[in-house]
Amino acid sequence: MQKNNKFSYLLNNEINRGKKILLTIIIGLMILTLFIGISSSVSINEEIKQLIKEGNTLEQVLHLNFNGKLISPDEILNFVRYGITISSPLIGSFIILCYAAFCWYREWFGSNKTIYSLIMLPVSKSAIILSKLVSVVIYFCVLIGTQFIAEFINYKVFYAILPKDGVLNVNFLEVVNRGNLSIIFGEFLNPIELILFLTSVILIIFTAVFIERFIKGKGLILSIIYGCIYIALYTYVPFEMLTLFAGEKLLYFIIVPSISIISNFYLSKYLFENKVSV
Repeated sequence: MQKNNKFSYLLNNEINRGKKILLTIIIGLMILTLFIGISSSVSINEEIKQLIKEGNTLEQVLHLNFNGKLISPDEILNFVRYGITISSPLIGSFIILCYAAFCWYREWFGSNKTIYSLIMLPVSKSAIILSKLVSVVIYFCVLIGTQFIAEFINYKVFYAILPKDGVLNVNFLEVVNRGNLSIIFGEFLNPIELILFLTSVILIIFTAVFIERFIKGKGLILSIIYGCIYIALYTYVPFEMLTLFAGEKLLYFIIVPSISIISNFYLSKYLFENKVSV
């Protein structure tokens, strides 16, 4: 079997193994986003209709309930008005990162341990690591894609049912930029930074799992410390220790994750090949 075919087989196997768990969660979160967004628009529309029935004009309704301003879709679709902080993309991202650890741990646990078969496969350990890495990235992209679709449907419903004279015309991308999807992107300035950061975090998780599996017991503490070092590098150092301008921040979130990807890939490969036991 050729190398490309071996990798394709491994990748397809990893995607299929995660399908039941992750696709169910991703679709569920998409439905949650749709439900909250559409129900928020419907609720606001019913509220406006009721106040108009009571003899108020649309201008009076806006003055009473929206401080005299036109209704902005990002205030409704991002659930700001009701103080709801549910973020389906953030929940989904957290679950997928947990899955990044689980996709390795499941090889050791259960009645039919598969780690032995994985170690004995006639393929490079790099291919095994990459297949798990790419599968996690693919599911993250599916999460983002479904959330964009849900947000777009909510956006269209908002403008379809609310009175046109009472709403503010806002571009869909502006709504996304100020909304729940932006929580994932945080300080990232472009997709390249996001991909580098995500890949880096997944490989950090892989390395932490191998450290714990190698040392056992105290390895869990060491793996947590290892992860915390990178958390500090990505959250505390660039924002609290350093004063970075936009261009410098861009370089920081390209250079540091790039170094992290290279170092963690080879470290995880070394641990997997030489230190991890069945």
